[in-house]
Amino acid sequence: MTPNTLTTSSVSASPVSQVATQQVLYPRLAWVGLLAIVLASIANLVVRAVALQLISVSPEFIPLAIPDPTVVFTAVGVLAATTAFGIIGNLTRQPARVFTVVATIALMISLIPNAAILLNPASAPFPGSNTESVVVLMLEHVVAAVVVVWMLTTQAVETLPTKEVIERSDRLPSVTCREF
Repeated sequence: MTPNTLTTSSVSASPVSQVATQQVLYPRLAWVGLLAIVLASIANLVVRAVALQLISVSPEFIPLAIPDPTVVFTAVGVLAATTAFGIIGNLTRQPARVFTVVATIALMISLIPNAAILLNPASAPFPGSNTESVVVLMLEHVVAAVVVVWMLTTQAVETLPTKEVIERSDRLPSVTCREF
């Protein structure tokens, strides 16, 4: 470029992002929630059955001594998760993503009482608890969470056609640069 040459170039910033919007399929949500209860309960009963073959569980430790608490507590947790998913669907354009974060936080919170029992066995609300039994309960929490997150985020939501969203910086005028 010669010293006396003037060139002009125009730079236009037009950031356009693709935003995938999801919608909860509310008529389907009830059926998916019920199916999630059944699948999570079956999965937790399998975890319980395998655990009973591998560890010694005191007959006094009610959460594992009989199958009823496994099914009841799994059903209550999945029902709460399904309700939360329905509420989240009204509040965000990406319910699957938001629900996954909320469910992960809820899972961590649900493990706190079990972790407290591991740290202080005397705090157990049921007699006969031991480390292995409490770890099995924690595993059941994780199994139920995985099942419910998978079911709700894949079977009770649809992704709507992608829309282009123009970000605010595109509203700025073009900038002209002069090079000497």
